[in-house]
Amino acid sequence: MLHKTLRANTSLLQIYGLLRANNIGESVFLDSCGKGKYSYLALFPYCTFKSKNSKITIAENDKTKIIHGNPFDELKKLINNFKKKYKSSYNKDFPLLNSGCVGYLGYDLVRFLEKIPAKAKDDLKLPGSYFIFPSIVLAEDHEKNLLYIFSPDNNKEGIEFISSIIKAVDKISPDAKINNSNNNNNKLNKPLDYYVIKRYNLRSSLTWSQYKKIALKAREYVHAGDSFQIKISQRLEFEIEEEPWQIYKKLRNINPSPYAAFVDFKEVKLISCSPEHLLKVQRVGDEYLAETRPIGGTYPRGKNAKEDKKIAQKFFNDEKELAEHTMLIDLERNDLGRVCKYGTVKVTEMMKLEKYSHLMHIVTNIQGILDTGKKRKRGKDSFDAIKAMFPGGTITGCPKVRTMEIIDELEPVARGPYTGSIGGFNFNNECDFNLIIRTLILKADKNNVGDKNTGNNKFKGYLNVGGGIVADSKPRREYEETIEKGLAVVEAVKK
Repeated sequence: MLHKTLRANTSLLQIYGLLRANNIGESVFLDSCGKGKYSYLALFPYCTFKSKNSKITIAENDKTKIIHGNPFDELKKLINNFKKKYKSSYNKDFPLLNSGCVGYLGYDLVRFLEKIPAKAKDDLKLPGSYFIFPSIVLAEDHEKNLLYIFSPDNNKEGIEFISSIIKAVDKISPDAKINNSNNNNNKLNKPLDYYVIKRYNLRSSLTWSQYKKIALKAREYVHAGDSFQIKISQRLEFEIEEEPWQIYKKLRNINPSPYAAFVDFKEVKLISCSPEHLLKVQRVGDEYLAETRPIGGTYPRGKNAKEDKKIAQKFFNDEKELAEHTMLIDLERNDLGRVCKYGTVKVTEMMKLEKYSHLMHIVTNIQGILDTGKKRKRGKDSFDAIKAMFPGGTITGCPKVRTMEIIDELEPVARGPYTGSIGGFNFNNECDFNLIIRTLILKADKNNVGDKNTGNNKFKGYLNVGGGIVADSKPRREYEETIEKGLAVVEAVKK
């Protein structure tokens, strides 16, 4: 694998913006907004992989083939084939996503893992999974102020082209690096009111009366003992009148998030400001560390720091809230324990408060050592880990399988990418995925073409927002909470 390291004053945000002025095709920007060590930009795919149910389309160079199977298994086979072809080797000093594929896993892939009905209407008909294998990967090290350029398929011309772009930007504007360490600890935007749907002429998959009926039914299931908590969502729909990249930049400014992403595919675009980390599997010495970071508790920001503190204290003094968060921790520990060595799964950070532009979250960090097996025992790998964790329990409820059955019964439309994961697998049994929440889904309008990058410049936007129903939930408050979670995205689109 070819690679190059540069000390640069520019950022991936600027480089990507400049490249988008030309026809660069499908691409993915995994943006930690300076809150994590690395951000990634995946460009110029030499292969694409997408699935719809069991139908899988693989396009490599000018050849396309269609097969049928389990998307998780077929993607793993493809990764292993390319690893052998390009002889990729592990280097502990490289950023994790230096090779392999990046894209998304849609929520409905769960039916390849569990026997969940499919009653909800799949009206958007988007790919269930969609990945590109980039010829060029750029990684920005926010701590060391370095830019790495990788070419898994040994594209020397591509590396030199990107190097020249970076040097040109540095030369033109040597102090152009955008401050990525945007911090929302003290950013207190004035919240929009709860009638935001009517105010901005948004359409929803559920009217208030429909949501109330579904929430009450979910509460009945909780009282009957089917579930402790059921995460019910509604989907907002609106026209997109602005170039998607501009929307992403506005959203990033309003609500910079550690697991943000801009996914630019021909059939679908994802504009994400996700605060939640579903899974990372990373090699540490001779072992593989698996990590998840669930959110269990969401609250609107106060008008000032004093109100923030008061709201947070209310959570930490509420035995019921603490019990619900503990239940989610146990669920995620159990899922991680299915693929980790016995006794290694531990909570490394407990109920930490994180602040964003409109919301505060309570998060916990859980880690374990992947059970890679012995000579006579098949060990677990990064695909086993994602299958064990997918989809995240924080967006379904507990127990997970029965709760997903109830969700399918109650929600009128399929979730699609929502509550799936954006991220990637590398060639060395490592992976990194967010959880798709606070994410705008754009579907191309086939009657209007012309976007120089991916063929479309008119879109319909879809934003799923959800909340958890428990035994004493009040439907109106839960409905308002779903709107609160979408405010930052609505602001980016409509203001």
